[in-house]
Amino acid sequence: MKVLVVDDHAAVSRFLARVARQEGHDVYEAPDAATGLDLVLKERPDVVFSDYMMPGQTGLELLAQIRHEAPQTFFVLMTGHGTEDLAAKALRFGASNYLNKPVELLELRRMLKRFDAIVTERSQQNEVLDLLVHFSLSMEFGNEIDRVTSIAEYLVAQCGQRFNADERFGLRIGLQELIGNAMEHGNLAITRAEKTAAIATGPAGLQKLRQQRLADPTLAARRVRVTMEMTRDSVQWTIRDDGQGFDWRKLGPAEIGSEAARQGRGIALARVHFNTIAYLEKGNSVCVTRQFPPTPKGDLPR
Repeated sequence: MKVLVVDDHAAVSRFLARVARQEGHDVYEAPDAATGLDLVLKERPDVVFSDYMMPGQTGLELLAQIRHEAPQTFFVLMTGHGTEDLAAKALRFGASNYLNKPVELLELRRMLKRFDAIVTERSQQNEVLDLLVHFSLSMEFGNEIDRVTSIAEYLVAQCGQRFNADERFGLRIGLQELIGNAMEHGNLAITRAEKTAAIATGPAGLQKLRQQRLADPTLAARRVRVTMEMTRDSVQWTIRDDGQGFDWRKLGPAEIGSEAARQGRGIALARVHFNTIAYLEKGNSVCVTRQFPPTPKGDLPR
């Protein structure tokens, strides 16, 4: 595991570096945030331990830069000012953990072991994914809108670490919107105008509209079906509902965009997060694909 220590206090930096080396890790040291960021971009450490108060930039400012450039890197903020407010702020900004100074030896070693276990597991998952030729799964579920987020997270998780954190987030958002559309616009036959009007009535308006449609046994019995096909090069999701659909074959590209607008923002988001999007069957089936980022064999992104 690669460990980077960023601290302007040489004694603290030497202590952390010595302990990390004793645990068998490769260690890099930086006296300030700017040098630390350069090392992050060059060496791609698995874990960064950073002081909070440093000349130039603070540890929180470094954290923001690392989250943008290397979102999978673990980040631990260290501070001698150890307030709960600062710790909570660091965690909100994306820190993996925090340490109060003076750093306790046992706590540091326990933290290193936890990170090392996760990094090892990631590496093993990537090695297995590198053997992948074809993977497929099928899911079927009702119109429980509160389950959409968990379903989308599960589908994206099957790709392992082939996408970075920002890409995985975008894919989850895109799938959430498509699955939500299949439930609301497809199975429950809620039009965009009806949804907009319901939302305008207050926080409970849309939920009330959904419940009204679910009271219809015919609509309530409709299902959503998702299939996922993954190869070494790409992943494809197909979402089908039991709604009436529309005759997409008669529509040109601009008109398809208008149909997408009628369905809400789901298709528009899908166009942002996926490489291709296509209507199938009677228009109640949409297929989206995403190419995997090009990576050297055996070196999938963390």
